[in-house]
Amino acid sequence: METTQLAIDYEAAERARAVGMRVVDEAASLSLRDTLDATIKQVADELGEFISADVIRKLGAVYGTIPNGKVIGPALKRVQGQGYIWPTGERRPSGRKENHNFPSMVWRKVGPRS
Repeated sequence: METTQLAIDYEAAERARAVGMRVVDEAASLSLRDTLDATIKQVADELGEFISADVIRKLGAVYGTIPNGKVIGPALKRVQGQGYIWPTGERRPSGRKENHNFPSMVWRKVGPRS
């Protein structure tokens, strides 16, 4: 019996992911980016460790007005680039029905208070 193996080019996948995140982020307005950055920092200040679902909860009704919810990922990476948060490597269930409770990256506040 013959088996087929899937060869995964992880570097190409990471490049494609980075391009996708950049496209989503660049499509967001500056005011939305500022709102997301401030909300992420506020959640980090309040919780210390958090997941993206905590940011969505904090955004409340504002989240429903965001054209593309995937913009939260690039915002987390942007705030990470500012030295404010860092991924822990741990994942926790999101608690959201919309994504079937899929595990989300846990982020930890490492920078100064906003």
